[in-house]
Amino acid sequence: TNVSFPPGNVESPPRFTDEVQAKHHYVEIWEIVLSSIVAALIYSLIFLLGAWVYFQRDEKIMRASQPIFLLMILLGVTISVSTVIPLSLDESRGFDDSALDIACMAAPWTWTIGRSIATGALLVKLYRVQRLFDNASKFKQVVITAGFMMRILISLIITCALIMAFW
Repeated sequence: TNVSFPPGNVESPPRFTDEVQAKHHYVEIWEIVLSSIVAALIYSLIFLLGAWVYFQRDEKIMRASQPIFLLMILLGVTISVSTVIPLSLDESRGFDDSALDIACMAAPWTWTIGRSIATGALLVKLYRVQRLFDNASKFKQVVITAGFMMRILISLIITCALIMAFW
């Protein structure tokens, strides 16, 4: 059939017989092995640091550092490093589309939630130090409990989770 193309040309539509060749950029096996080795080293270091914090928790300097927030930093880093797991999945390993869709959404969630836990723990610790120094210059004693700081941290994590949920 003839189709009229502007400005009045009448000719057959072009034939598209060439198939589009998709270029797949799969994750190479050496990249998976290397990222798994690095992740295992980081997990090992996190375990050692967590054990050190636990065994030193009764020391005066460690009590002042609020070990719960040190452990929260380690937890956040652990969750962030876990992002390599969903990022290592692709079609070449036999995963179906539903599993890949879940992995695709899991990667930004693990990264964001992990970073918000670790960064949030650092921020509330800095907030505590700032409050202590501000009140020390006025010669006022201030008590900042871990529960108060935990509420701030949880609100930061919930905010990040809500942003991710609406994303």
